[in-house]
Amino acid sequence: MKWLKFLIALLLTPLIVAQLWTLTDLFMIWAPTSEWRTLWFGSFCGGFSLLMLLFFTLPKNLWVYVLGHELTHAWAVYLSGGTVFDFKVTSEGGHIKSDVLNWFVALSPYFVPLYTFIWTMLWISVDFYYPLDPYTWIFYAGLGFTWAFHVCFTIQMILYGQSDLTGQGTFFSLAVILGMNLILIFVSLVTVSPSIQFLPMIKNFGIHTLHCYQQTALWIFEGAGWVIDKIQK
Repeated sequence: MKWLKFLIALLLTPLIVAQLWTLTDLFMIWAPTSEWRTLWFGSFCGGFSLLMLLFFTLPKNLWVYVLGHELTHAWAVYLSGGTVFDFKVTSEGGHIKSDVLNWFVALSPYFVPLYTFIWTMLWISVDFYYPLDPYTWIFYAGLGFTWAFHVCFTIQMILYGQSDLTGQGTFFSLAVILGMNLILIFVSLVTVSPSIQFLPMIKNFGIHTLHCYQQTALWIFEGAGWVIDKIQK
């Protein structure tokens, strides 16, 4: 079935280009504003930079990452209606055994920032009982820290050539991982930034998507015509 997933990845490529195009438009709208001077953005960047500093300067203990990785696999199994029979985590690696294995289960750790979600849920839970408004900067710093954790280790694991990716087809896996992470970035920015409106961005994305697929179809027809001309000559 890898050939089918390769074909799906090809079909997803114009969509990913449209995502990148829309994200570029989003930053062009956001950049002239003064939000980069606000507390939430500075705190997020501070947390992100701290994790990057630790990641590149300190020895890496993979146990924390492996735990989150395998927990995400297990979460995806249960969402898929399956059962986990074995769960193992060590600093050298880990695995789960289940009765379900699909692309969602295999690739979910690479586009689900589990620790970011856990941090967010913990903050919301505590804030419900004990308002934490004066400490909002800590929340955004934690978001930056955990998001950087997700980004750094995801890139590292991809470069290692994890079996999760090769088992699903590398091209298909990379297309899904990139596309899903771009969706998360888009939703996150729209959620936290008051200067970005959701519906206009969705409309913009639709226009870019249509253009990308039209252009791709045009290139295919032009390429096919060129090949036919060469054959006839």
